[in-house]
Amino acid sequence: MIILSPEAKNRLEEMQKNSPGKFPRIHFQEKGIGMPDLKLTWTEKEEVDLPVETDGIPFFVAEDVSYFTSNLVISLDPQKKDFLIIPRGDDVCDGNCAACSGCPEP
Repeated sequence: MIILSPEAKNRLEEMQKNSPGKFPRIHFQEKGIGMPDLKLTWTEKEEVDLPVETDGIPFFVAEDVSYFTSNLVISLDPQKKDFLIIPRGDDVCDGNCAACSGCPEP
């Protein structure tokens, strides 16, 4: 489930009106070791993206991020004026890949 703060929802609706043909896309900011850093960009759908809709707003989620979308909160960073994506709950990776038996299938 993706939960939107009221501010994030308003900003996404505004961007949706001003950018026909583009959609919010959730993906990893960088690949590598450590905690996943999720990013929201406004772009076109990529071939392996998965569609998700929240509060009437269509999103595309990168295939490798789909496991984390079961419990996300999207809000706005008041200082940077950028979107914050915060995974929450039991299904969040702790970044300890050495002790991990692998990510579960979505």
